[in-house]
Amino acid sequence: MPRPAPERSLISRQTLVRYLPALGFALALLACYLPWIAHPAAALAPNAFDLAEWAGLHPAERYGAPPLVTPGLLRLAVAFCGAGLAFSVPWGWAPGLWVAATLLPPLDFFRNAGEDPNFRQMFVIAVGAAVGVLASRLPRRVQDWPVIATAALGGLAAMTGLVRAKTLVDDMYGAGVGIGGPLALLGFLLAIGGALLWEGARQSPESTEVATGDGSGVGVGRQTAGRDISPTG
Repeated sequence: MPRPAPERSLISRQTLVRYLPALGFALALLACYLPWIAHPAAALAPNAFDLAEWAGLHPAERYGAPPLVTPGLLRLAVAFCGAGLAFSVPWGWAPGLWVAATLLPPLDFFRNAGEDPNFRQMFVIAVGAAVGVLASRLPRRVQDWPVIATAALGGLAAMTGLVRAKTLVDDMYGAGVGIGGPLALLGFLLAIGGALLWEGARQSPESTEVATGDGSGVGVGRQTAGRDISPTG
């Protein structure tokens, strides 16, 4: 007796799960452009980029031991957004490289300001982000754990950097926590949850049937010659 054809809703649900990690990293990246410090004056409500730049000029960070920890954490949060996009979807390398480019220091660094430690940090993190994005194109046996690790490190960097930056801000003026930091954490958590759901859907029998049952190759979790074909590889 022939088996009933799988429901199309299963494919739609798995397709949505498939892109949840990318949506999470995109949300975290968007949050980096929103205020991380809440204040009525727009000039005193910086986003992640401006907050990192401001923290890099603070004497406690610039001459600390080790120096520039707070701006480094905030910039790493942005870098992990770009790397996470690259690991999440096949075309994610393009926005990932764009994110890495946004972390580059100004042109003065390449002219005569190469000794500035703040600019040097920006350059190192930008290059590291670009390397991480390009590494996502290499074949890998483990499919979803790079996404989970990237999101976990990004969330940790974002929250630690925000707490440290808020301490610096409180020493100068009263302000609250803006929407950017919590929204970035939500995005990283969404990426982790999406990757875990995708791993479960990719390994489930229903997923294999949808992908291979009719020979059309439609769906996710396809198997060929006994090996898993990664949707992100």
